[in-house]
Amino acid sequence: MEQQPTPLSGAPFAPTASTAQPNTASAAVHAQLTIYQGIIGRMATNSASCKTWCITIVSAILVVMADKQKGNYIFVAVVPIMLFYFLDSYYLHLERCFIASYNKFLKHVREGTATEEELFKIAPPKGVGTTCRGVGVSALSFATGPFYATLALVSIVAAVCLVGPAGARPDAGGVSKAPVSRPSVDR
Repeated sequence: MEQQPTPLSGAPFAPTASTAQPNTASAAVHAQLTIYQGIIGRMATNSASCKTWCITIVSAILVVMADKQKGNYIFVAVVPIMLFYFLDSYYLHLERCFIASYNKFLKHVREGTATEEELFKIAPPKGVGTTCRGVGVSALSFATGPFYATLALVSIVAAVCLVGPAGARPDAGGVSKAPVSRPSVDR
């Protein structure tokens, strides 16, 4: 016989008889909310770290491309952009899921329908379909899409500028055929 979840009648944060409201000041509720807030904060920090690391790595790649005059190696800069874009979208998806769980738990506590099974049960959503759909929605979010699109666009523009107009490049000896500087005339 499967036991049904019971309302938290005997728990320290169960509704009181006089107010019919849950005791939101209990240690168990505060611990649960603190855990959720910690997880949500870590997901936000991870998302910010993705952006920071992506800018750092892509900038380093662009500097090397400029130094070596190899604008056609732009795909090397696009790879970390795509990887960090996916990872950032995944963290944003998890953050949104934990925020929804946090709000659901708070609602149950306020309504007095919280159960013992809800305490300290924190897990990301299950299922590949759910995760893929959530990451896809997060990828189109204002928090990720414009940032990575702009970074990719800047990288492509930098690569085009390195190649120059109509593919003009130095000759085989590495010296450009165009004059580099003009001699100054003293008057």
